Amino acid sequence: MAGDWLIKWLEGVARVTRQGPFSQAYWAEDVYPSECGAAAKCFDELTQGNHWVIASGALFSEMILDGICGLDADLSGNLTIRPGLEPWATTCTLSNIRVQGRDYELRDGCLIPQE
Repeated sequence: MAGDWLIKWLEGVARVTRQGPFSQAYWAEDVYPSECGAAAKCFDELTQGNHWVIASGALFSEMILDGICGLDADLSGNLTIRPGLEPWATTCTLSNIRVQGRDYELRDGCLIPQE
């Protein structure tokens, strides 16, 4: 089982994703008011946005979706579920997963196509 550090890290990731893309630059809290309990992200437009950093931030999504939840999408558009990190892999719920024009939900370790 993962340590308490992972739970704290995931809570932080969840807080950050309420504000915009992963790895987007942040305003200092003394320059711009905080949002959702953390430093606000800068606007995603030039000259403030860090587009090259946002692109590499997708790796955080991959770490959570694949490594923790067990979702695996291949280049052909096939979405499968495989063992993830317990206990989250079998207890988490993810909705609005869209792959190749099809919607899915991950619930209790099962991948459910949506109609």
